[in-house]
Amino acid sequence: MLAVALTLGTLLGGAGVLVLSRGEPIALILSPAGLTTPGLDRVIPWEAVADLDMALSRGGIVTRLLLPPGADWPERTPGRHPVKLDPKRRIVTLTVGLPRGMKPQDFADLIARYQAAHHARRVLAGRAPSATVATGVAPPEAQPA
Repeated sequence: MLAVALTLGTLLGGAGVLVLSRGEPIALILSPAGLTTPGLDRVIPWEAVADLDMALSRGGIVTRLLLPPGADWPERTPGRHPVKLDPKRRIVTLTVGLPRGMKPQDFADLIARYQAAHHARRVLAGRAPSATVATGVAPPEAQPA
């Protein structure tokens, strides 16, 4: 009986170590270009997000993205991913777990900061040509090396 208990303990311990060594799965990737998840075939650019809604659920945070009619529509990738697509209403629903130690409001603030940063980059990019005319000096990226 002791040998059976040790064998089962070793098997379960080995399986536990294997599961823990894999780490946490990637659920959502935020970047300056946009956001993506392993369940979608492409990045959803920040300018393609007309509205964003978040709700707390047992499985984590449910994020619903409303895409305008002109935006590229993502497709699901094969596999089991917590992504739902509603092409008729143009809504992408993602269910992601909260990062360790992060509260729901902190997660919502993080996404809002990414959206605000994207908006700021667009405004600055729009002002770059007018800054050259006003100062008579080209921006550093336009000057020859």
